[in-house]
Formats: sequence, structure tokens, C-alpha cells
Amino acid sequence: FKDIAGNISDLSYATIALDTIPPSETSIKIDGGKEWITSTDRKVNLTLSAKDAVEMIVSDNPEFSKAKWEPYASTKTFTVTSGDGVKTIGVKFKDQAGNISLPIIAKIKLKQKGPSSYRLSINQDSVYTKTTSVNLYLTVDYASEMLISSTADFINAKWEPYVSKKPWKLDGADGLKTVYVKWRDPAGNTTDAITDDI
Repeated sequence: FKDIAGNISDLSYATIALDTIPPSETSIKIDGGKEWITSTDRKVNLTLSAKDAVEMIVSDNPEFSKAKWEPYASTKTFTVTSGDGVKTIGVKFKDQAGNISLPIIAKIKLKQKGPSSYRLSINQDSVYTKTTSVNLYLTVDYASEMLISSTADFINAKWEPYVSKKPWKLDGADGLKTVYVKWRDPAGNTTDAITDDI
């Protein structure tokens, strides 16, 4: 600078960093990459990462409407909307210069209604059998596994893939025999036990 008398000031200068590159190496994972939400409250845990990010915005709405920017964090708890089906969660990241990354998404399935319309029949509703070897006929909607036992406490029983017909060995001496069955869907929803006698 120069004044009226011609005096010149010392050199002054300022610097500014130019940054036009948005956060990179972005990623989002829901519940560690699980296929199904297993929590009853519809809460999921997000794992997030982005290079040079200082803020983020998370939403299950593709327009990010009603979502707010918040400080960047590598983890976040998020509650998905109700209703069975595929849930999509998106995130965008912002750096210190205000550059915003493109949105990325992850998906997970929600199923709060358990298996339904289930039924068990021993030897197709036979009243008697001459042998301890019988067939169990099992019908159910939306189940992937079943648990079968000769006792109500299901002791020593193990979950196995659902099939509609299964050979079974009845326990003990002559008399009334009871078989107990539960079903489970991929989300972990389990039915109450049902029985059939022969």
C-alpha cells in the first residue's frame, strides 16, 4: 500500500486453498452387511466412511427431504420405516470446502410378520400307526427353517431347513405320541409351537 506522502508499506499477502474435489472413497454398510433386519425396534447400525469428510446427511428418502446435515461419524444408528420389504438408506458427505459427494446407498430387508398359515400332520392325520417310523407333513408360509421335537421344551432339537415332508421316529413304548414343531423365517421371527398326536 502507498499513502499520500508516497510511503509504501511492507508486503502483505494472504493464501487460500482451492479445493474442488468432494469427499472420496465413500462407503455405507447396514448391520455389517446382513440381508435381514433382526431387531424388533427397526433400528439398524450404519458403518460409514469417506475421505476428507467433515459432515454427512443420511436418509431413507432419495431426495434427502427432512434430513439434516450432521458431523461426520463412522457409525450411526438409524430407524427404518415400518412395513415389510426392502429398505434403502442413502448418505452424502461434505468436506470443509463445502464440496458434496454423490449419494451412495445400501439396502436391507425388513420382515416383522413371522411365518403364517402353518400346520403339522403325522401320517396325514392318521389316528394310529403300527410302526415308530412316521412321516411328518408340514405346511407354512414365509418360513425358511423348522424345529421339531418329541418334547415341549425342544431339548436337544436343532433348527433345520424347512421341508414339507420329513421322516420321523417316535419315541418310547406304545401309547399316544406327540410331535412339536416351530418355524422361523430369515429375519428370525419364530412361531409358537404347534403339535399333532398319533
